[in-house]
Amino acid sequence: MRMDNGVSRIVVFLQNRKPLFGLHSGHPCIGIFFDNDPGFGNGTSAPITPGSNIANLNINADVSALPSGIHQLYVRSQDANGHWSITNRSFFYKTENSTSATIPDNLALEYFFDNDPGFGNGTSAPITPGSDIANLNINADVSALPSGIHQLNVRSQDANGQWSITNRSFFYKTENSTSATIPDILALEYFFDNDPGFGNGTSAPITPGSNIANLNINADVSALPSGIHQLYVRSQDANGQWSITNRSFFYKTENSTSATIPDILALEYFFDSDPGFGNGTSAAITPGSNIANLNINADMSALQTGLHHLFIRSQNAHGQWSITNARLIWKEHIKVLLQGFYAGAYSMQPVLSNQGVSMQTDLTDSLIVEIRDVNAPSTQIASSRVIVQTDGTFTCVFDTDLSQTNSNYYIVIKHRNSLETWSGSSIGSGTTTTYDFTTAKFQAYAGNQREVEPGVWAIYTGDVNQDGVVDGLDYNDWENDSNNFAVGYFSTDLNGDGIVDGLDFIFWEENNNNFIGAAIP
Repeated sequence: MRMDNGVSRIVVFLQNRKPLFGLHSGHPCIGIFFDNDPGFGNGTSAPITPGSNIANLNINADVSALPSGIHQLYVRSQDANGHWSITNRSFFYKTENSTSATIPDNLALEYFFDNDPGFGNGTSAPITPGSDIANLNINADVSALPSGIHQLNVRSQDANGQWSITNRSFFYKTENSTSATIPDILALEYFFDNDPGFGNGTSAPITPGSNIANLNINADVSALPSGIHQLYVRSQDANGQWSITNRSFFYKTENSTSATIPDILALEYFFDSDPGFGNGTSAAITPGSNIANLNINADMSALQTGLHHLFIRSQNAHGQWSITNARLIWKEHIKVLLQGFYAGAYSMQPVLSNQGVSMQTDLTDSLIVEIRDVNAPSTQIASSRVIVQTDGTFTCVFDTDLSQTNSNYYIVIKHRNSLETWSGSSIGSGTTTTYDFTTAKFQAYAGNQREVEPGVWAIYTGDVNQDGVVDGLDYNDWENDSNNFAVGYFSTDLNGDGIVDGLDFIFWEENNNNFIGAAIP
């Protein structure tokens, strides 16, 4: 949505609207309204060309009659069967007409919990005046709040005395206690569309415990009419306190005399911008009604380092497209060499081929790459499993927007028979980067690398049991496999030739004698 300063129209960009299985083709009507819902069909009509896909439609919403200040724009569409879509809502701020495009500085910030005390009556938080305070961190005092669910509300005031939208966030305050014991979850309930009140939903069986994060429940939708609905789920702990109510949209298709689910015939993906249904990159699948556990290799070679969105959707045998699933990813290029696998001339052994795992001769082995907060205790922010090529390069893709971590971070390399190794310096939050461990000793934290030829550095090998040190325990594992004439994919094969023998012992002996261990901040 774009609003030009001092003008009386909003240009609305309808993007990434997610089609659902079962929606009928044709959208002959678009309705828009502001702030208060006048009822289906009573909004302001916007002209469209009828079709099953209006994802990239632009409309001009007339805001000339609105007073300056905060408003809500609502948009919905109607299909050829008379069914209305979900009503999409977006906040915007209409400024007073002005000949100046200067954005006033934010001078004040306040927060409050649960109930609004009125503008200017919240708790003041210190800020440096400016027009952009998007990444500001504040310390909100929760000491006076009782334990349970609360809402934190934050808003700012600019140099013209105008207040921003009040931003709201839910959080849970636990009871003060000398014990860190988390009370067990004893009950779980769900309901659809309208809240019947705590304890009045449909009970779902659970095994009491403090963690039910991966619990699956069967919610009975048989009584619901076809169409769009909301599923709500919440739990109650041993102290009688209810969790936040979690909400999820879903679409129930019309009842049919046949219980057959149409097969999924096609799958496509794309990055960042939607090329239109059927125009994404096709991914090979075996047709079937369930592709929930399907893995695809999305080609990211053309993407620049940094933040991207990966979108995936499928098409069934009726020609209907699924919801477009979005996944936020962060791409980074990294280079690292492994001492035991180093073959000279800036290259490593094709270990996966040598050990009978892969036919490709340009691949060395799998690694785990972690992104960790630079501040103690160096909490893990993201993780990615990758395959390093023989030249030491690989590309990481993280399910985290590293630009929003609000902290510098370390890159951590883990490998099945090498020492855990951290980057020698921290990387700035949101920096798009190519990090090369191989160019200098101190590219690794505390210089914890081995020079494998002049000016070329590699991560130490020999930590077979992954306890952070090369010692006799690793030797025991090597000796056992060597005595059994082990051939294949073994961590004790330190030189990566596919055989556990005396050539691997040489690497262990050198690093053991030099008391080599992991260096961690």
